[in-house]
Amino acid sequence: MPNKELASGRRIQAAQRELEAIQLRLAGATFAQIAEKVGYRGPQGAQSAVKRGLARIRGKAEEIAEVLRGVEDSRYDRILRAIDPQVRQGHLGAVDRALRVSKARRELWGLDAPTKTDVTSGGQTIHVIGGVNLDEL
Repeated sequence: MPNKELASGRRIQAAQRELEAIQLRLAGATFAQIAEKVGYRGPQGAQSAVKRGLARIRGKAEEIAEVLRGVEDSRYDRILRAIDPQVRQGHLGAVDRALRVSKARRELWGLDAPTKTDVTSGGQTIHVIGGVNLDEL
């Protein structure tokens, strides 16, 4: 049991160091400065920590987004079930609402996403939060 607690404590410390490294990078610190302040062996260690931390954050954000999409999709199902009898009777207002729900669902799942032409990033995904390009950190 003590080994598990020790490993857990180390993971917590590593996560705290990653978070501090990310915060410093967002504040404009170089990887050398981050390494010195947080205690990494060198700039490469600081850069790896920032990348690991950002990957973890992106993964959590994607998980949360997936859950929220599922919740919203369930709401759309309830709305469509509620107006289905009117749609079947040809009530134009209900048909219009059903079409709007369908459009919202397609947008939610990205089914109507336009074809994108990327002329700035060489085809690589760029992750931006609050105007900060996370891939450049």
